[in-house]
Amino acid sequence: MGPSSSNSGRCAGRPRQTSTSPIERRSTTFWIARDRRRYERPDLRASRRDRPSRVIASPSCRVVLPGAGFLGLLATTSRRADARGNLMFDAQIAALCRENGISAILTNDRDFERFEGLKVRYLEAPEP
Repeated sequence: MGPSSSNSGRCAGRPRQTSTSPIERRSTTFWIARDRRRYERPDLRASRRDRPSRVIASPSCRVVLPGAGFLGLLATTSRRADARGNLMFDAQIAALCRENGISAILTNDRDFERFEGLKVRYLEAPEP
């Protein structure tokens, strides 16, 4: 077979177009190479748009909204935790949890430890 016949699907004499991207997993870094002509990049936007509706449709999900006592709980929660600035967003979540009887939160944000009465459960063990 001469150079004009190609069993591999690429032109003779031309290098493969590859890209590498790191995937970090804990302390080890893996590199993945892919042939751009063979594998198209997936459209992640569509899956990101569908994610909230999939979470809400889960039987273990309960959507909670602020009620009549939310502002009072927010004031108390933020004052006790000395929350200001960006911590006010965490205080809103903590107050919403208190109002709806939610006693634990699953997060990797250590700032939630400031709010008494709310147990913090970590997705992964926090780094020291």
